[in-house]
Amino acid sequence: FSLQWNLVCDKEGLAELTQSLFTAGQGAGALIFTAFADKIGRKPVHVGCTFFLMLCASGSALSPNIWVFAALRVLGGAFQQGSAIPGYTMILELFPADKRTLISCILGVWWGMCVMILALVAYLMKYSEWRWLCAVLGFPGIVCVFEIWYLRESIRWLFTKGKIVEAERIVKRAAKLNGVDFEAAWTKCLKSNESAMEMHRLGEQSKELIDRNGTNPEDEAKVHPKETALGLWTMIKYRTTRNMTLVIMFAWLITSVTYFGLYLTSSSLSGDRHLNYFLTASMELPSSFVLYKLFMLFGRKKAIIILIATSAVTLLAVAVLKSIGDSRAINTSTIVFSLLGMLAISGAFAGLWLYTPEIYPTTLRNAGMGVASATARIASMISPYTRMLAARVVWGPALVFGAGCFIASSLLLTLPETHNKQLPQNLDEMLSFKRECGKGEGGKKRKNISSKRYANK
Repeated sequence: FSLQWNLVCDKEGLAELTQSLFTAGQGAGALIFTAFADKIGRKPVHVGCTFFLMLCASGSALSPNIWVFAALRVLGGAFQQGSAIPGYTMILELFPADKRTLISCILGVWWGMCVMILALVAYLMKYSEWRWLCAVLGFPGIVCVFEIWYLRESIRWLFTKGKIVEAERIVKRAAKLNGVDFEAAWTKCLKSNESAMEMHRLGEQSKELIDRNGTNPEDEAKVHPKETALGLWTMIKYRTTRNMTLVIMFAWLITSVTYFGLYLTSSSLSGDRHLNYFLTASMELPSSFVLYKLFMLFGRKKAIIILIATSAVTLLAVAVLKSIGDSRAINTSTIVFSLLGMLAISGAFAGLWLYTPEIYPTTLRNAGMGVASATARIASMISPYTRMLAARVVWGPALVFGAGCFIASSLLLTLPETHNKQLPQNLDEMLSFKRECGKGEGGKKRKNISSKRYANK
């Protein structure tokens, strides 16, 4: 579209601006729509954003000028996050603790395959007008039509909101479709969500107390612990949740900027940009299998730390090699270490997508993922500047990435392990994760504790 809209000379930067606007839209959508998903439900936000994403993607093919195209890119980025994060959260909340690792890695493989398919479609349509490519890439969003009647709301979210009747109806339907005993499945479901029901019961009692006695908002926070666990404010209000969120944000920032920076500054593997994109995407496949094996051997936190630390070592090796010289052997070694770094950081990125929602409770899960994803969007906007650094100091990006990865892996040591644990339903259970960190109590059943007691710990 650069030639079609005469984006040359002083307008040349407008073409690149559309990608930055898409990323900015992703950051905004990650914060806005994830908060709505915690409040009104995963399904309506996911399905609605998927529908509007399809309209924006396909509608961009009809853009009469660069400004309409840019506006649709911003909206498309926002709706993309509104579709992806609640959908991913809903999948994780659907499966029990012992199945989440496998499901997450399957999603990683599926992501890699879809990106490879994207490269193939773009290659096959490289002689077609760009408008046709936009229309084709927007078409898969039609799946939202089937999700309206087939997809069901997250049962964990329903229990947290006290919508037990609706949850029972979903479990009964699932039991019938899978040919299992409903009573046994429902009993197990009630047992795994008993803390959420208790928190909802306390919330309802506090509302009755407020209506009867006219309790002011400050007193409501004391008798209604569930309310303190809602919204982005909670993640920065308490020192424990604030520190955990800051570590998560830094890990996402470094992992994202390293991932995208490696992609932008890596040595050319082929002159064809479609092949470059395909080969880069193919690294997602082995990283998913490596991640699965590490998860099973070491758990969530240690596996992510190992991958980030591995990436740090390989990237620092790249920095050293590039500072030595420019011989053929050094260039070959640089490519090998860069690919190893890409494999490791891809696995770490996928690991954070599983680890982050397991830390946050149901009332904060989408909001926590939204903050983390928004941080990653900031990193993706920073990463293009690494090419400028590489042009001036060839070993600079590898040194920055490697040092950042070492810091991130060290900070992650302060977070709790979540492997084979039930997803926390409320703020109290999230705080109990932190208490168990380093005490070897991962296998014990968590008890409901007072939010107020640990608010400043």
